Amino acid sequence: MKKAFGLTVTMFLALANNASAIERYDCDLAARGGGGFVGSKSIFLLDRITGAGAVMDGITRTVSDKPVTADISKRNDAIWIFRWGLKRVPTANGTASLRYRAMLNTASGRLSLTGFIAGYDNHIGGSGTCKRVK
Repeated sequence: MKKAFGLTVTMFLALANNASAIERYDCDLAARGGGGFVGSKSIFLLDRITGAGAVMDGITRTVSDKPVTADISKRNDAIWIFRWGLKRVPTANGTASLRYRAMLNTASGRLSLTGFIAGYDNHIGGSGTCKRVK
């Protein structure tokens, strides 16, 4: 799966209009709380020029072979907020819809992620570190 995951991201980067402007961050996450839905490895793609972003991890791979487009906003030159949703994520009881919000600090490499499962009050999350891949 790791090889296929890498190839998918590589193809996405090759097809992007400004591939040289896209920054790739490979992240290691530790989930907090229970319930799953937070992958231990994630890739965040950021184009500072166009304001475009995408995310790929083990959870998104269950519903898409391509990185999932994220809505991004800039807090300052180093901190970027990514928001994305997933529908029909397989679970033990059928499927679920999820919403995620991640804050990526490109200067320090810190990542904080929070997620919400539709129909539940509790939230999921994790934090970790990211390295820019050049």
